[in-house]
Amino acid sequence: MKVQERRKEKRETLCIDVAVDISRNQKWYDLKCIDISKSGMCLKTDIVMPVETPVELEFCLPRFGTQIEVEGHVVCREYSAEEDYFYYGIMFINLLRKYKEIIGKFIETTDFHS
Repeated sequence: MKVQERRKEKRETLCIDVAVDISRNQKWYDLKCIDISKSGMCLKTDIVMPVETPVELEFCLPRFGTQIEVEGHVVCREYSAEEDYFYYGIMFINLLRKYKEIIGKFIETTDFHS
């Protein structure tokens, strides 16, 4: 199952753990990233989050050693009964230019594009 496509930017399939602080309550969870673009990412989890939930994210992209830290919020949510998981579209907020460039380079240099 995929979150309904709303992105305007190219995305890349990606399977990494992302540290997520939901509602900025200083309680961190490891969630799975499904794909990423320069404007956001898709996360997979069994945790319930309403649309508009604020999140803080920390992750490293394969082949790039820089830890990326960014705030975001849930823009869409879909539930897969078959998998018993939620898929969340997360939009980045105020992503630093250097991090946006790293994500762009990651997408450009990865062989498979969604």
